[in-house]
This record gives sequence, structure tokens and C-alpha cells, in this order.
Amino acid sequence: MNEIDILNAMYNGVIVKCIFENVVRSKIADQKTYSYKCNIPDIKVGDKVIIESSQGCFRSVIVAEISDSLDMEPGIAYKWVVSKLDTSEYDQLLVGEAKAIKEIRRMKQASIRRQMIQSAGINQDELDRILLIVNGVK
Repeated sequence: MNEIDILNAMYNGVIVKCIFENVVRSKIADQKTYSYKCNIPDIKVGDKVIIESSQGCFRSVIVAEISDSLDMEPGIAYKWVVSKLDTSEYDQLLVGEAKAIKEIRRMKQASIRRQMIQSAGINQDELDRILLIVNGVK
């Protein structure tokens, strides 16, 4: 038994099986998973975590499965999950940006409507009268 197998036998944590983010759009079940040792207590499927890739770069991946350390294969030097990625602030920025885009679109549409009414030469009293007719009030 080599040193890696001894370390694997001593490890009693969880193994997370992860997929790279660029393949998430496909079925997760069809994607190749990569296994990492993980000591993060609240880790769950769907979490984004940081790992060190085989090229030595840090990358974010998505936890696709969590398994018992007994599932470790002999002879594999499992790397560790570096950390859990907290995207809450980023997610809030995206939500705020989406709201702003929606408001800009609403404002642009309102401006187009105003321009159409102005180019037709309809004043506010006439517009109010037309709206009453549309709403069934004579």
C-alpha cells in the first residue's frame, strides 16, 4: 500500500463530485464528474466551489454529488476543495441590473408612446376623453 492509499484510508470526510460550469447547460447526469476531498460542513449539491485544476489554476465548479469517503478509489491523489464560493453579492448585483434594464425599457416605451401622441397632435383633454371611451365610459 502506498502513501496515497494510506492517506485515503485515513480520510473520513466527504468526497464531492463536481462538474465544470461550462457544461451545466447539458444534463448533469451525462457530464464527467471530478472528485475532490471536502471539509466544508454545509456543502450541498448545487453549491459552487473553488478547486485547483490539474493545470494549477483555481476554477469554480459545481457540486453535482456528495458521497462517503469510502467511495475513494485506490491510487488516486484526491485534491481538496479550496473553498465554497459565495455569490450572494454578485447575484444581488445581477438582480439590480435586471431591474434597471426593465425600468429603462419601460421608460423608453413610455417615451415612444408620448412621442406618438404628440406627433398625432392629441392634447391631454382629448387623450383623457379617448381613454374614457376605451374604458367604456361615455
